[in-house]
Amino acid sequence: MISRSATIAAALLCVYSCGASFAQQPTTVKVSVVSGRSWEGIVDFKSTERQLVLRFERGGAVLWRPIAWSDIRSVSLAGEPMEPRVLKTRWEELATTAMSKSERAKLNPLPAVTDTVPAEEKPLPPAKVISIACDALLANWDGDVEADGLVLHLQPMDAWQGVTPASGTLEVELHALEARAFSLASNSRGRSLQPIARWAQSVKASDYGPRGAAIQFPFQAAHPEFDDRVGWYGLVHIKFSVPGSGVFEQSIDGVRIRPWAPLRDYLQMDTGYRFLPHETTGRGKTSWYTDDQ
Repeated sequence: MISRSATIAAALLCVYSCGASFAQQPTTVKVSVVSGRSWEGIVDFKSTERQLVLRFERGGAVLWRPIAWSDIRSVSLAGEPMEPRVLKTRWEELATTAMSKSERAKLNPLPAVTDTVPAEEKPLPPAKVISIACDALLANWDGDVEADGLVLHLQPMDAWQGVTPASGTLEVELHALEARAFSLASNSRGRSLQPIARWAQSVKASDYGPRGAAIQFPFQAAHPEFDDRVGWYGLVHIKFSVPGSGVFEQSIDGVRIRPWAPLRDYLQMDTGYRFLPHETTGRGKTSWYTDDQ
């Protein structure tokens, strides 16, 4: 009696070796997911390490459906069950690319028919944003020596944890510890968390790159490199409003807003200046604000 594993191996070997003959009749795979729904379609080369993409061909129409590998609970190939992990490692042996409409018409000319694709096999609507992933970094983007502000990397995420280039309005607040009169903040030894900058920026689909949208936010009146009342770290609060998806928020604590510069600290204590005489700065050579300024 032929074992189940031998049957699966034979099916995979046949798909791998038959070449052009399967270009016309690709092998279908039936997949069931955690929700209890199942689909039977053709493994497409659009599949990746993160998701399986099944292709459905109906006459002159081609539909694709992405399915996260983590959602797959059972797989059937040629009527024989297969472990999902096996399909994940060997899906390229089954994968094909959809033929063009003209090529499909030559191989299988069919009269126009009404769409009979079950509702559960129809393509999903355009991906909606369900969350955002952000990273804020201290940066210098001009010709002087001091840091100029923060660069925020914005990544709107869809239901499959992929970055979707969503348009919307981005609002950012920067909070930092700021020195105050001791009587006003005695419990925190004369420092309290205060908003020191607020920005608003529209984001378009064309703003996105491989790492998402990189947006520059220059320091405003309070510049940590020129104001010793401001601490070394900040808390960045992000709000991204996406029409049709909602409003998404994220806060990032411990963002460096003044570079670690031990020699400049000593220079400041020794000379009263934080920058060397020949260094170009955007706000002049004076380093800190003082009580009498």
